Amino acid sequence: MMISGQKSWTSVTGFPVVAILLSLLAACVESGVRDAAPVDGSSEPPQSQPERPAAPDLAPQETLCEEDEQVRIETAIDTQAQLIEAGDWPAAYLWASSLFRENVPVEDFELVVTRQYEQLLYFEGSNFGRCELVDSTTAIINVQIASRFFLPVIMVYTMVKDDNKWFVSGVDIPVSAIPNA
Repeated sequence: MMISGQKSWTSVTGFPVVAILLSLLAACVESGVRDAAPVDGSSEPPQSQPERPAAPDLAPQETLCEEDEQVRIETAIDTQAQLIEAGDWPAAYLWASSLFRENVPVEDFELVVTRQYEQLLYFEGSNFGRCELVDSTTAIINVQIASRFFLPVIMVYTMVKDDNKWFVSGVDIPVSAIPNA
């Protein structure tokens, strides 16, 4: 609490004093580090440590889809999208993965698509981007969907291979891919 007429320490000393104090503190710390005795108590300066090998890269290595595999994946996606656009729900449903079909009846499939993936109802075409194999039976591929009444949108398809045929396991529309979101 300041009494009227009393000046605070910073208004008396000003910025130059603070800067000088910080400089002196930094010089002391540097000097202390340079002059510090070795931790083991010897008066010998520490020997330089041998270089450690770099840590191995633990991030999973991406595996891009081979061309023939990507063509089969693209065909599955386009076929399902064309069937959805045509309103052939039972046929489009057959392009969903077996796990999806075991858990979601065709009526719910139609409901999900009409509410969350409305662009597919007006499907006009697709442009395929990056396709990455997660493992021998799972792939993730970016697809730009063109449709009537909507701006193009990127959908990320998760595909699964069953009996050497690719099926749609899931579709995600990242928020960043939605125009004007």
